[in-house]
Amino acid sequence: MEEQLRTGIELLRAAHRRQVEALEVLWNGKGEKPVAARSVAPTPVPRQKTGELYSDVVGALAKVPDVFTRDDLLACLGYQPNRASLYRILQDLIADGVLATASPGGGRTPSSYRKTKAAASPPEG
Repeated sequence: MEEQLRTGIELLRAAHRRQVEALEVLWNGKGEKPVAARSVAPTPVPRQKTGELYSDVVGALAKVPDVFTRDDLLACLGYQPNRASLYRILQDLIADGVLATASPGGGRTPSSYRKTKAAASPPEG
């Protein structure tokens, strides 16, 4: 029975190793070890003053392409703002005519936004 136990444990360990290797392949798209940066979540910014995020977003609009996603915008901002606050600002910019929805998101597909002609001189918020 002891021999069967040892054999069973070794089979479980081997199966576990294969699962970990398969996950690493999925994470990397290759067979390399996982990248350390993947396990590090973006650091949220401490609470900002009123209008500060809006100003940052408006400034970042000059750096993003004409059609962009939230990820493009975050790359230009250089930090991870509160998700709801960023969404609210994007909706305000759409309501003001500065942005338009290029394609709505769904599932794992992010929404994309298009700068309008009004984006050259966005309203002060």
